Parts: sequence; structure tokens; C-alpha cells
Amino acid sequence: MKQDNGTNNPRSSNRVAVGVDVGGASVRLGLVTDAGNLLAGTVREFDPHCHADAATILDRFAGALAPVLDPMPAGIGIGFPGPFDYARGICMIRGLAKYEALYGMDVGKELRRRLALPAHVSIRFVNDATAFALGEALFGAARGQNRVIVLTFGTGCGSAFLVDGKVVTDGEGVPPNGWVYPLLHRGVPLDELLSRRGILNLWAEVRSERDESGTEPAERAGEGDAFDVVDLARLARSGDAMAREVFRRFGQTAGEALAPVVLAFRPAALVIGGKIAKSFDLFGPKLVEALAACARPCRVLPAQDIENAALKGAASIVFGGQ
Repeated sequence: MKQDNGTNNPRSSNRVAVGVDVGGASVRLGLVTDAGNLLAGTVREFDPHCHADAATILDRFAGALAPVLDPMPAGIGIGFPGPFDYARGICMIRGLAKYEALYGMDVGKELRRRLALPAHVSIRFVNDATAFALGEALFGAARGQNRVIVLTFGTGCGSAFLVDGKVVTDGEGVPPNGWVYPLLHRGVPLDELLSRRGILNLWAEVRSERDESGTEPAERAGEGDAFDVVDLARLARSGDAMAREVFRRFGQTAGEALAPVVLAFRPAALVIGGKIAKSFDLFGPKLVEALAACARPCRVLPAQDIENAALKGAASIVFGGQ
């Protein structure tokens, strides 16, 4: 029988890596080829129990990883939120109400022991926003662009700056560490404005204005704690005027807040990802308009693969993608 050397079998170890996208509420993982293709049937999502003790968290990770390690892949790339010592694989998270039990721990070493990984199978770590940016730069909307800013709008505002497909954390026009979240717009950090909190604060603002005007809103949804951005987007797409105004203001704010960043870095493209990017049709046009009025022209694009770009980017570091 002819031996498979990995050139025809997409699951051969030298062509496939595990990509892991770590969030607080959920973790996604899957097998990704060196060409950026996600293998069908390998994606799984699990609750990491990020508030639990270290052994529970690590066992949850190991239990989810074990089923995709046969045959053994080239390695495991993990996109993990910071603060984290990515070179050494040591978690530095403290005071953020997630993964605090892993503080000071060599996460790679602990996972390797639990999974009994052979020495040639690597475990590498990268910032979660960087993983998303790499996925979009190598395989998605930012592919082929020489200078790109990738932003993730979600629970916060993540960012990465790329030059010729490589993430840079300093240089001309790059804020310290490549982070835009602490930058201020009208005295408020971008993390507060370009995020879930920012949109829900705008919703409260618009509702308050409507109530003060004496006009009773036709739609009284959004009173409860369970109301979220996805519900607001559904209202907006159904024609609700207040909800549409929220996304209009969000786009305006985003364009104005990002203008100094775009002027400084001079990107060819700005790619928007994160869960909130699923509502790009609602805020994107205003963002583009506001950005054009305040900064130089650049393409503004929604991420091509919001769900899986981080998996692909995390896996790419196993193959030398960063």
C-alpha cells in the first residue's frame, strides 16, 4: 500500500492544526488546514467555566480538545484574551472576572500534560483579537491588502494593525501595543464607545430623549436585563425608528472616533469584526460617511468570516502565520 505523505490527505498532521478561539462565555475550536480551510464536522463549542478553579477549567479545555487529536495535528494554536504572556504560555489575567484561577500558570504545559501530547506537537498562544485579524488578513476580507486595521466590536473593542499580512505593535501610526481600546474620544475610552456597552448606552440615551419629548414609544421592548444588541438589531430591521437611530449614532461615533487612527496609520482597508459586525448593514454606512468626512479615504469592510476567522488565525501561527 502506498504510504500517504500528507499531500493528498487534508487531515494529515503536517497540513492541519487545531485553532482555538477563547472567550469568557464560550470557546470554539476546530481543525484548520494550512490553506485556511475549516474541516467540516470538526468545529465544537463549549462552556469553559471560566469562573471555576484551575483544574476544572483546564479539564474542560482538554476534554474538548482530545476528540480532534486523532490523527495528531501539527499543533494547537490558541487565541486567548489578555493579559497573557503569549511567548511563554502563562496566563496573567487578574481582576477581570474570568480565568483568574489560571493566573501565573503555564497553560501550555498543563494542557500538554493532560493531553499527553508528543514533543513534536506544538502549543502556541496569540492574543484573541490578533488571531481574528490574522484569519481575516490571511484568508478573509483583508487578504492582499498591504496596510490593514482589523477591529473587533463586542464586549470591548479589540484591534490589530497589519503590514503585509503581519501584525505590528509599533511603528508609524500604530498606537502603543496596537491597542485602540484605551484611546479617548471626547474624553471616553473607545472600549466604552465601540462595544456592546456603547450600543446599549445609546439605546438608553435615545429612549430617554423620546420619553422626555412626551412621545410614547410604540415599541416598549428593551426594558429587561435580557435585552441585547441582537434584539436591538432585530428591532431596527423591522423598521423601529429608535433602534435605527441607535445604530446611526453608533456608526457616526465609530467614524469620528476612528478618524485619528486612520489618519495616523493610513490603511488601505479597515475591517470590522466581532459579534456587533453582524449588524454592519445598520451602522456601516454611517461609519463610512463619518470616516470619509474626518479622515482619508480607505475601504471599510465587514469581516468575511465573523464566526471562524479567529480559529483560522490561531491555527495559522502553528504554520508560521505570525
